[in-house]
Amino acid sequence: MIGITATALGAILLAVTGAPPHDGPAVRIKALTKRMATVGRTAERLFQRSMCYAELRQYRSALDDLHGAIELDPAHERALVEHVRVLVALQKPDDALASARKARPLLRTPAFRARLSRVEADLLTARKHYGLAVAHLDAALRHVPNQPGVILHRSILRGLLGQRDLRVRELETLVDEPSACGQSPIVEAAWIDALIDAGRFERARKVVETRLRESRFQSAWLLRRARIHVGMGHRKLAEADLMSALRELTSRIRPESPDLLLVADRAAALHLLGRKKASRSDQKLLRTKHYPALLQLRLQLIVRGS
Repeated sequence: MIGITATALGAILLAVTGAPPHDGPAVRIKALTKRMATVGRTAERLFQRSMCYAELRQYRSALDDLHGAIELDPAHERALVEHVRVLVALQKPDDALASARKARPLLRTPAFRARLSRVEADLLTARKHYGLAVAHLDAALRHVPNQPGVILHRSILRGLLGQRDLRVRELETLVDEPSACGQSPIVEAAWIDALIDAGRFERARKVVETRLRESRFQSAWLLRRARIHVGMGHRKLAEADLMSALRELTSRIRPESPDLLLVADRAAALHLLGRKKASRSDQKLLRTKHYPALLQLRLQLIVRGS
């Protein structure tokens, strides 16, 4: 394996873009534009500039450069995938799906095939075509196995589809593996949530109790234990855990710059305590702050199951 030092990597980027790697996107756009005016347009330079425009949320300019890159190199894999992503950012889902269909047979690298499948799954999830989205997530995992984010996405959709046992089996298989993915906190947390949703409370409780003993911040695990108590009919124990979780969350959420993961947990805790109006207020805040749609679906699973 050939190692590349940070200095060498910076030199490569400087050669391609004409701008040092630490410069902001506006500076890199200016350098790339000047370089193309001097030595000519290439698919890679147009692609690099499109990513700078996308970073600045200038998506129409990004789309123009991606069109140019694909015209010069119809098999430019990064440009093909990013073309779909930029169309999504421009809120053109039909065009994005059409672009994905055209791109798919041109992609040779498993990593780019997986990335395209993930984008398609996001689009289908937004349209509530959960079954089709799961098929694309399965494809992404065939191309590149053990992606915790993809596994979480699929797990949430399995829950929304009511496929509780299958959801548990898929996650359990991964948790039992000694791989990095199997040891991922994301995968373990998704597995515990799946066990709770499937009514396997004793199995979930053993892991939750262990994590509570180990964790400095406990609100997420207190929330899970409260859900177990609710499922087992122990309402007073559930309320005690929910109040403890709320106290910790309140101390950690900064109103001027709230951590949205914590706000989502607070919304769930408030809902489980029957304080529905306060929970809806937090859910509205999440939408206003553009909390990831997938994680909003995860919150819906908790709310719907209570």
